Amino acid sequence: MPLRLTPGNSLTCRINAHRHGWNGEICADPVRWNCGAPEHFRGDYCATGDSRCFHINTFAADDPRFVIEGNGGDWIFEDDVHALDDQLLFFWTLRTNDETGIPEGYMDQRHTLIGAYRIKGVERLEFGYSNRWIVRPYADGWTDFSRLHARSARPDDAGGRYVKQLDRRDVERLFDEAERAGNGWADPATVERFRAFRAGYPKWIEKATERARAFAPAPSAPGPRPSGAGSVGTIDLGSASGGLGHKPLRGLEALRPATTDAAGANRASGATTANPTPAATPGAESAAATEASAEVGDSGGFLETAVRARVDEVYGGEVRVAIEVALATRDLVVLQGEPGVGKSYLALRLLDDDERERSLVVPVADAKTCSATSIRSTAASSARPSPSSSSARRRPGARATGARASSSSRSST
Repeated sequence: MPLRLTPGNSLTCRINAHRHGWNGEICADPVRWNCGAPEHFRGDYCATGDSRCFHINTFAADDPRFVIEGNGGDWIFEDDVHALDDQLLFFWTLRTNDETGIPEGYMDQRHTLIGAYRIKGVERLEFGYSNRWIVRPYADGWTDFSRLHARSARPDDAGGRYVKQLDRRDVERLFDEAERAGNGWADPATVERFRAFRAGYPKWIEKATERARAFAPAPSAPGPRPSGAGSVGTIDLGSASGGLGHKPLRGLEALRPATTDAAGANRASGATTANPTPAATPGAESAAATEASAEVGDSGGFLETAVRARVDEVYGGEVRVAIEVALATRDLVVLQGEPGVGKSYLALRLLDDDERERSLVVPVADAKTCSATSIRSTAASSARPSPSSSSARRRPGARATGARASSSSRSST
């Protein structure tokens, strides 16, 4: 999947909040103070002194660095570990308070820019069957401006998961806010580092733009068409090494409701026909998918607002469009892929339903070898569905009021 970076824009990604400014120290009282990491992680590791947080050293004075997990970085670095060398990367997080960290209802909280790197290099760290990507800045190419509380605009898609792009105008607005804040927003050393970063920015962004044009990868071969005619569509999410961000639109052209190919049917049966119905061409199917994508994008789509934002943030805009096009053109959508690719994780988050009042998890085999997730959403009811319930079939031409999705493993772990 190629990185798509508009000339003049910078890269951006979200990191967890930190109680001590990402200086390498574990947060005090980590179980009660919500940084954005799961509570069990904070209790099992942070509270016991195990500093395996990916973001804890982002602005550590002696060796600033941060880690991108494989699902967020493989799509960029597996083909070229130097792909982001000399790029500018801005970090954002969710606004916190002193007592509890990120408040409840965090999906609606303010996005805050907190610092930036001029990337010197990326190092691969193999972790079992997955990767960790360690990103380091130039010694004079990093800055922590978290105390400015500069608001971040919602990032734009850059072609894959986790790493997005930030409009150049948002960076310039950040510099203007810092100018208005004067010298009193942080200690002198932090302010001086920020001013040095700002001074180097024009030259650095010019070089970053040149490199972004140079490392654009060749387009990959199209993947296999998904199976499923009629009311069922299957999206193959690929292997665990690529994660959901690997090829989110692979097979999207086949999500259009199937048309009858009389010539093909007759060939299979040995019969002939005088007036065969021409088969739909791949170009026509692609156009249909594009039209469906535009339709769901303009109308707000089938996903609820908070869910759309969550899928955009975690998986990327292309994944969200693929899901919404599938829901617009099929009654049932199956997410298919190898174990660990993220099928259940995504399916369980297609609803804004943290309390599981509108979703049902149905194990279909030994949990160690196979799992399936079935999700049902209805606009009229928020009651938990029973295993025997079924959703109403959409009438042709009518807008769907709900969606069902399932995910299944195709091979055992």
